[in-house]
Amino acid sequence: PWVIKGFQSLKKSVSLEAAQYLVAVSEPDMYTLKNEILKISTYADDKDEITLDDIKLLVTPTIKSVIFDLLNAVSEKNAPKALRLLDDMIAIKEPEQKILSMLSKQTGEILKLKILIKNGASQQEINNYFKGKHPYALRIMTEQAKQMEEKYLQDMLKACMEAETSYKKGFIDVRLALEVLLSKLQVVS
Repeated sequence: PWVIKGFQSLKKSVSLEAAQYLVAVSEPDMYTLKNEILKISTYADDKDEITLDDIKLLVTPTIKSVIFDLLNAVSEKNAPKALRLLDDMIAIKEPEQKILSMLSKQTGEILKLKILIKNGASQQEINNYFKGKHPYALRIMTEQAKQMEEKYLQDMLKACMEAETSYKKGFIDVRLALEVLLSKLQVVS
């Protein structure tokens, strides 16, 4: 609601979905959100309505926003796309260790969500389990959980742990560990 009001104060309208996306992919502070709202509104000067595409085009990428895209590439078993997204994250100066950690964490959360759905958990039970998770992020995770098989998620999580162990023991550079992990997406079954 705060984001929608922010756009309205600048004589712009925005859908709930677009506002939720902005909150989900931005840094979680009002100062950053206010600046993003101003930037997007200035860009869309002659338009009355801000679209989700406008926001996707203009929002400064954070690791949170790119991790959603990376996990979509993982769910599609699209190694070339996943490797391009990895390069994008490294280009915005995200530490490789943080990328691997977030990929492992999100894969584990999607696996938990997959199991909850499989076991017939209600939306309320899922919301309680993921308390504090932004509704947009939870919706994306649900879509990803529905696209991926449980075994694939288990194998992917195992591959993440192996990549982390390999780089922590000094067997492989962390970037190479990530590249190897993402290169074998089609092989992980």
